[in-house]
Amino acid sequence: REERAKLRDATLKEKLEYFWYYYKWHTVIAIAAIVLLISLIHDIVTRKDTVFTVAVINHYALTAQSEKYRENLEEYLGIDTSKEDTVIDSAYSINFSGYSRDSINSSEKLMAQAASGSLDAMIADETAFAQYAQNSFFLDLSSVLSEEELTSLEAYLYYAETDEGMVPLGIYLDTCTRFLETYMPIDEKRSLFGIMANTENTERAVLFLHYLLQNNPIE
Repeated sequence: REERAKLRDATLKEKLEYFWYYYKWHTVIAIAAIVLLISLIHDIVTRKDTVFTVAVINHYALTAQSEKYRENLEEYLGIDTSKEDTVIDSAYSINFSGYSRDSINSSEKLMAQAASGSLDAMIADETAFAQYAQNSFFLDLSSVLSEEELTSLEAYLYYAETDEGMVPLGIYLDTCTRFLETYMPIDEKRSLFGIMANTENTERAVLFLHYLLQNNPIE
């Protein structure tokens, strides 16, 4: 009661000092909760569904150019960018001859994504591609490409032994200068494209291959 009487006669500054002294932590916690709530609402409202994901192994991406490359891909695939998103993730550095911490982290990340079915396609250097081909990562391209397409790509097909015999699992990207000028192989090895065996997104993966084979300049 005495405190209330004092506050009635106090100046505005004194009232604010009193409030801050007794309710400082209540105010801080309330503000933090409001900020967190606003952040969560913003994330929910602006979140986009990832509808196509490519892992690019052992390549160096030119940042500005790679972003434009991805935007052009989204347009080519007919992606609604207000609701949907694509990912071309080149943050994989994997050395099979000597594992570093970065290499182990990249390998574990790739294995987890591949196992969960969240990857649709992969582009890798020959060494990495051969390793993953041995582990049944890739789809037999003859199951998704026409005879005409396979014939036109015959000189660039990568064959590997499977339970079904020798089948085409990859395509060398030697002629894909637009891609290779955007994502440069770290060790100057040849680059290979493959479709993940467990993807449910084969139609977009084939369209991505068509996009790769085009060599129009990035605009």
